[in-house]
Amino acid sequence: MIQTDTGGVGGMLHEGVNGHMLPLSADGPEYARLIASIYSDRGRYRSLRQSSRALYESRLNWNAWRDTLCDIMQSVKYERTANAI
Repeated sequence: MIQTDTGGVGGMLHEGVNGHMLPLSADGPEYARLIASIYSDRGRYRSLRQSSRALYESRLNWNAWRDTLCDIMQSVKYERTANAI
């Protein structure tokens, strides 16, 4: 993933692990240089691809979101039950 640092979903990007973030001021040639540098280095490209997939499998997918939400809901339910006693 290559994205612009505009706030928001930037928290999902881990620089060099699952992508790169360029400043808002970056222009087309800066994006092109970054893309070219990644694709011209096979080891870097392979590493970025593998680490991106691993992060997706462990955290950035709907099943992981569901599991995290269920854990949070169980925690809140437990706290409310414990506080009611």
